[in-house]
Amino acid sequence: MHKLLERNEDSLIIIVCGEKDFYKGLNPNAGLFYGLLLGLCNDSFQVSVDKAKIAKDFVASEVSVSRWISTLKHRKLIKEVKRTSEQIAEALKKKGLSGLGLGGKVCQWCGIKTAILHKHHYPVLKSRGGKETVDICPNCHSEFHCGLPIYQLILTEQQQDELRLFKEEMQCQTQKNTTG
Repeated sequence: MHKLLERNEDSLIIIVCGEKDFYKGLNPNAGLFYGLLLGLCNDSFQVSVDKAKIAKDFVASEVSVSRWISTLKHRKLIKEVKRTSEQIAEALKKKGLSGLGLGGKVCQWCGIKTAILHKHHYPVLKSRGGKETVDICPNCHSEFHCGLPIYQLILTEQQQDELRLFKEEMQCQTQKNTTG
């Protein structure tokens, strides 16, 4: 089903789908973008998308990246994952930065030591009448309000199994190449 288009230290990981007619009627850049999502997705087949970074990597505009996303959504290859405030907060708490950093204050969510903390209205936002606040670092605050969208790749069970196997094989190959 898949093959690696290119891989080295300075290149993107793009996986090309080998199914007949898969790319028929699909903009070539949207197809490459989908290959990038296949390469970057986690074990749950989800991937966060930084449009600015992808636009730079593809030497394209953010508008083009938005079009590719729309195309893939229309073809039912991806769907945006809607996250609640609680889900976003839980993800930030799992960053595992406890004890890192240099400041004298500690973020209540990620645990990093920092010189600056923001008062963030949580669990109910101030705009919705929230009174309770948590002390969080600027990064967690920014990520909470402006986090990257997450997309779920829509794959059949067979496609999921094939992609898992392909990624495992590539990981084994990479380990062989780095160890000798």
